[in-house]
Amino acid sequence: MHLETYSAADSAHASRALAALPEVGRALPHSLEAEEALLALVIAYPDEVFPLCRNAKFSEKSFYDPKHGAIYAAVRLLAEAQRPIDLATVAERLRETGDLERIGGYATLTQVTTYQGTSAHARHWIDQVRKFWILRQTIRQAQKAIEQCHGYSGEPFAEFLAPHAVWFSTATARARQGDSGAVESLGTVIAQIRADVAARAAGTEDRTGWIHTGFPEFDNLDSSSCMMPFGSMREDGNVIIGGGSSMGKSVLMRNIASLAVERGQRALVYTIETTRYSFVQSMAATTARASVRGLARAPKDHVARLDRSLAELEAKADKKLFLFEKKDDVAFDTIEGIAAHARAWCAQHGTPHVIVLDYLQLIGVGKRCNSREQEVAHISHTWQALQRELGCVTIGGAQLNEASLSKLRTVKKDKEGKVIHELPDRGALRESQALYHDADVVIFLHMPVVDGAGREQVGLDTTNPEMWLCVDKRRSGVRGIVKTRFEKAHGYFKPLHEAGAARSPTATGPTSKADY
Repeated sequence: MHLETYSAADSAHASRALAALPEVGRALPHSLEAEEALLALVIAYPDEVFPLCRNAKFSEKSFYDPKHGAIYAAVRLLAEAQRPIDLATVAERLRETGDLERIGGYATLTQVTTYQGTSAHARHWIDQVRKFWILRQTIRQAQKAIEQCHGYSGEPFAEFLAPHAVWFSTATARARQGDSGAVESLGTVIAQIRADVAARAAGTEDRTGWIHTGFPEFDNLDSSSCMMPFGSMREDGNVIIGGGSSMGKSVLMRNIASLAVERGQRALVYTIETTRYSFVQSMAATTARASVRGLARAPKDHVARLDRSLAELEAKADKKLFLFEKKDDVAFDTIEGIAAHARAWCAQHGTPHVIVLDYLQLIGVGKRCNSREQEVAHISHTWQALQRELGCVTIGGAQLNEASLSKLRTVKKDKEGKVIHELPDRGALRESQALYHDADVVIFLHMPVVDGAGREQVGLDTTNPEMWLCVDKRRSGVRGIVKTRFEKAHGYFKPLHEAGAARSPTATGPTSKADY
């Protein structure tokens, strides 16, 4: 049998013998040494090495030896459960799943992890395991194509070849660009969606990547009115939090990052508006519910709580919480610089669960634009592209324009004297609506001119105001309003529950269908 090929060099046809297929029983490409070394490093340095493996989208199927795959699966389950990872806990997990004896017992586990190295060697072994993993995928895809070619029954030829051409084109692009993980066909993606849907229906889906807010209205999936935490089902990844000055945008973003760290997730934060000192101090004060400015007059237990909170953050610094401020790198002046830093950081440390940037309109661009509107649009597009590339949740702050804020602060009443609220909408974002269009989720912080108790909140001296979290846009999920009380002194939002309170004033705007 001969295969006609086309030579671009001489534009001539040449008959070449089809290369012989691998003989039956021939081992697929692999390196047991690389797999054992990587597993040893994952168990020895889990906080540093496992995120790199997760970033490479490794699974038990990434390993040639089934025993190695079972060990990695045990490590992954321990990591998802936020349990300690060492030789003893991995062995116990294997025993719980019935895999310890199947791999040869504790002696085999000990033998596999005898490699002596440091976390600095992890990327080398990850690249080796990944290379052979993709080679095995390529062989299987080629064998699938061969079988289908033998069974060709006359359907449109272009449609017949298309799935295989797309797969190999994707594999080539990923190898060239250094992307990691399995090469997925559209059919594979659909199969994954079906599996996720079934897992959600059964209540067994993997929720380790979800970013929570701390509000039951968002986070309690068992509630029919739940707006759902971010990152679920690989959706709602690009989150924009908009609001006026001193409304708590940075506070809310900081609180979400703090909650992620408390849950054992990793947060990468770029603080442009404040310093690292101010950011960490405020984060600790929020957790301790203590006012830093009033410590001299505060009860002694406030000081103790604040010190304890700082000690907990110190233990998680550069392990779960990674914080950079503007002066750390001149590249942070532009969105391109921040995106490049985030990519490099993720390549070195693995993709975090959430990346926070406060706030987008304080950043410049590295290209020439004709207007500030074009600059902000470019910032928005670059930020969205970064989220799509990395696959984690990104949260960015955005300022509202003064015209909209002035309108929102004006008390309006209907013919019956009932207060009517104007809510923020897409036109309220300053300088460019691209921020709204590119986002998966848009949350506006809105301080109603009159709170639920009938008190006016138009003055700047309003303490602990009622604040509404208006979910104006959600690609996947429920829109609506979550009422909170903004505790300015301690820097946190708490759910607002007013027993026996009258129905809130009428609200108009995109979220007006919510139950007020």
